[in-house]
Amino acid sequence: TVFTTDAGHATEVGTSFDSTAFDTMATVSGDGLLWELLQGVARRIDADDVLSSVRFAALPAGTGNGLAFSVAHTLHMAVHVHAAMHSSTRRVDLLAVRQWSAAAAAAATTTT
Repeated sequence: TVFTTDAGHATEVGTSFDSTAFDTMATVSGDGLLWELLQGVARRIDADDVLSSVRFAALPAGTGNGLAFSVAHTLHMAVHVHAAMHSSTRRVDLLAVRQWSAAAAAAATTTT
């Protein structure tokens, strides 16, 4: 069990946990904590292997819990815990979106 201590701590955990020691990583919070954990995983050299071998679960304990609801169509904690414990999985896309500044966007579209 790891209790995060501050912003960015879950990212540190994601970059360094021993993925062979866990088959499931669950966050008990809102969507942001899982997002932060996955940011760390995405920075790993073995990110593809980790994402293929470890299940990630968002147990809803935040304000909106949009991710948890969109995956399980409910916010009942027992449903999410059961799914995490009994290998009920659903793949979701992991992607990065970068927003350029107006100057960078203008420079990228300028032809010489």
